[in-house]
Amino acid sequence: MTQCQGYQDEPCCTEVLIPLQRTSGGWTIFVLYSWEQHEQKKKTKLLHKKRRLEKAKLKRQEKIANESDVHKRQRLEKISIDCTVSIWRPRRKIMAPTFSPRILEQFVEIFAEQSDILSRRLAAQSDGAPLSAWPLISAYTLDSVCGKYGVALTLMQNT
Repeated sequence: MTQCQGYQDEPCCTEVLIPLQRTSGGWTIFVLYSWEQHEQKKKTKLLHKKRRLEKAKLKRQEKIANESDVHKRQRLEKISIDCTVSIWRPRRKIMAPTFSPRILEQFVEIFAEQSDILSRRLAAQSDGAPLSAWPLISAYTLDSVCGKYGVALTLMQNT
């Protein structure tokens, strides 16, 4: 690519000469593009690359979302929540697609249902005395997660 140079090596005009390696009857053809056309082509290439990367990412997330429960369980067993940072940090990337906004949108109804049950349980136990909320919160978490996969544990009703 050659360009007209002006004061202190800045371009003095908006024309860029971009050589194309096409030969027609032994002649080399050069096409003159404007700088704007050149920049537009670069932007288009970057947009196409970005779209390809986004599609690949969505494809990976869909593959993970469509796995069988056995594979999901095996994946969760490999990710120890209570392990050291050096072990957990590389493994957290495996879990990231599971908590993508698209996947979490599917949990909204279950979160709302389980939240209503939790608020009723907390209201029933609120007599002014100190309350340990840990058993109810852990039951809420398990009921919410397992409810999405079709398993009704009903731990909050039993706690």
